[in-house]
Amino acid sequence: MLRTRDFLLFLLTVAFLMTGIVSTIDFEAKEQWYSFNFIDGDDKYEAWLPEERELNREELLETMKEKVAKININNKLASVITAPEGDNDDSVVVVEEENSNVVSRCAGYGATDPLWSPSGLKFDVVEGARILYREIIDVNDSASTTVPVREIVLQLPLKSVPFGKSQCLSQSVIGVALDGSLIHNEDYTAYKVFGVETLVGYALDGFPIYGLNETGIKTDGCGGVVENGQYHYYLSSEREGMIGCFSGTPVSL
Repeated sequence: MLRTRDFLLFLLTVAFLMTGIVSTIDFEAKEQWYSFNFIDGDDKYEAWLPEERELNREELLETMKEKVAKININNKLASVITAPEGDNDDSVVVVEEENSNVVSRCAGYGATDPLWSPSGLKFDVVEGARILYREIIDVNDSASTTVPVREIVLQLPLKSVPFGKSQCLSQSVIGVALDGSLIHNEDYTAYKVFGVETLVGYALDGFPIYGLNETGIKTDGCGGVVENGQYHYYLSSEREGMIGCFSGTPVSL
């Protein structure tokens, strides 16, 4: 018969063995859970790059326009001379008269699109000035009658020849066409269909602007010339602009 002591030793031995088996199984399970599988062979590796965002055509064109505008402005700065000291008007910049094919832009040149309606606008010369006006109807209550009244929209100087130095272009709007619409200096391609005999409008300094000069008339740095006692501008096929600069002092819109 088994003695009590031998039986207890037997139970302890069995318990010890069971504990060892359980610990071994648990360790192997954890080792398998955290194991890493390595791939042999370079042909099994793959590289992945994130897909680049594709810019649309409008964004690309806008970026290109900004870069080209900055390059054009920087290229023209060599021909720009600031106003002499003592001049209180810091916005006035004068330029030397050079090649008539060069467009002289001020350092702060920019495209502008002011609030403007050409509807019903007409030109007239009144008291030594060229005015751009629109007729409106004024109702006289006392007489119950309607009287047309001129609403002056713009007044341009009226001069025969320029005085002083020419001025660079501070903005894209340089004049007003005969139909009352604004003339941007970049619109030269649309107006080149007109010849030297065609008046297309007036610059903001008051001088007339005529069509394309294909007859070899020699002009100054701004693209103008005095003929029959009157100074006026001509368009040029060599100049990328309606005018190269202002020969007079332009008015503000």
